[in-house]
Amino acid sequence: MHRLHASRNLSADIDELYDWLRDVEHWPQFLEGLRSVEPLGYRRYRWTVTYAGRTRTVDVVVSLDARDKRLAWKHLNGAAFDGTIWLAPVRPRYTKVDLTLRMEPASFVEGIIDSTGATGWLAEHDLRQLSQLVADGVLRAGEEDDEAAS
Repeated sequence: MHRLHASRNLSADIDELYDWLRDVEHWPQFLEGLRSVEPLGYRRYRWTVTYAGRTRTVDVVVSLDARDKRLAWKHLNGAAFDGTIWLAPVRPRYTKVDLTLRMEPASFVEGIIDSTGATGWLAEHDLRQLSQLVADGVLRAGEEDDEAAS
């Protein structure tokens, strides 16, 4: 079992970032290996995940805590694939993002890869991807879509 953690300050309003992250279907844009998200029902999803050249599906439940600005997911079947995203204000328009991943190898090959420490970069990589999305204006793009619908 591996527990990975990374933190990063992003140039984003905490409420805007939380609102964007609440849409779980955005997560494949920054979570490495998460290929697709299929809604199954209230806060339940089927994720297609690719890792170590192997694709599998995992059913997850996602919990959202608007007060604490926390989003978390927990696997419902198969090898552990859990995570938490916490947001905290740093100053106006800056948000600290903490990402914790907990993963268990789903196969012998994944176990060998994990034992080499090759996954240690994963959480930091995911936050770099999220940071790039913010820099590219993904939060503002949502606002433009809302205005066009009005």
